[in-house]
Amino acid sequence: MPIETTTSVVTEVPDDAELLAVPYDSDLSPSVELPLPAAGLLAHYDAKGEAGEIVEVPVARSGGVGRVLLYGVGDGSPRALRTAAAALTRKAKGRDTLTVVPPAGDLTPFAEAALLAAYTFRIGKAGKKPVGTLVFAGADEGQVRRAETVARAVAFARDLANTPSSVKNPAWLAEQAQESGVPVEVWDEERLKADGFGGILAVGQGSASPPRLIKLTYTPRRAGRAARRAGGQGHHVRLGRAVAQADRQHEDPEDRHGGRRGRHRGAQGAGRAQGPPYA
Repeated sequence: MPIETTTSVVTEVPDDAELLAVPYDSDLSPSVELPLPAAGLLAHYDAKGEAGEIVEVPVARSGGVGRVLLYGVGDGSPRALRTAAAALTRKAKGRDTLTVVPPAGDLTPFAEAALLAAYTFRIGKAGKKPVGTLVFAGADEGQVRRAETVARAVAFARDLANTPSSVKNPAWLAEQAQESGVPVEVWDEERLKADGFGGILAVGQGSASPPRLIKLTYTPRRAGRAARRAGGQGHHVRLGRAVAQADRQHEDPEDRHGGRRGRHRGAQGAGRAQGPPYA
């Protein structure tokens, strides 16, 4: 299902934040006022600053009692930040808002993981809802928006994979393509016949659902400049070459050129799907 959790960015931590997440590392010195010394409190819980650690501390708020979630970020690597963010989102499940003081460095992997941890796909009775809103205090809004774009695209791909085949027929998939945000062209069975797609029609005869051919077109804003840098092939080819070189040791030498062309096509599609980074 689409990610229901929304995001916002504020310049400072709200005084009345009911649920506030603050990072710490192996120094055990989070930047937040607590009713007890932070170092002693973390030591009491045997915290080490590892990614995924969360220590919950009750604090006084004007409306009653709030919670501060001290979360470990490990070595601050993208992998550690993803682990930390996912743990926070799961901890805040069922809450309306989680205000997050972001860790140092690039926030993109952290925000991506926080949103993806809110993804659910369920058929039947709904379970506990994910956190309603993630509020990033003092964060780079551009990084948050980019992370949100990527996370929602990943969630869309997960929905396509998770939907049962009894629902996911060609007509349904064509409808979903309209949600991709890029120009879409669909061939139904009549147009397939008119345009000579006999192979697709022949395969489709084995199903109760008539076939569709779906074409999605993505043109980067800087396609012209990228194409010149890549010798007319576009920047996606450069990504394809990187994939081909990295995987060359697994190739059959006699099929190297054919295999490389296939990987180029796959990498071109992956590059287009990335969208913003290559725009």
